[in-house]
Amino acid sequence: MGHDVVMSPEKPLCFDHYQSDPASEPLAIGGHSTLEDVYA
Repeated sequence: MGHDVVMSPEKPLCFDHYQSDPASEPLAIGGHSTLEDVYA
């Protein structure tokens, strides 16, 4: 359709989730997606 985006609205591919302890991360939408989950 000519769009320059990739949409993946489900875990674990939402990169606006926290990737580790939320206390040590920048503000995110919510949820938790570890790098291990993404690569799996």
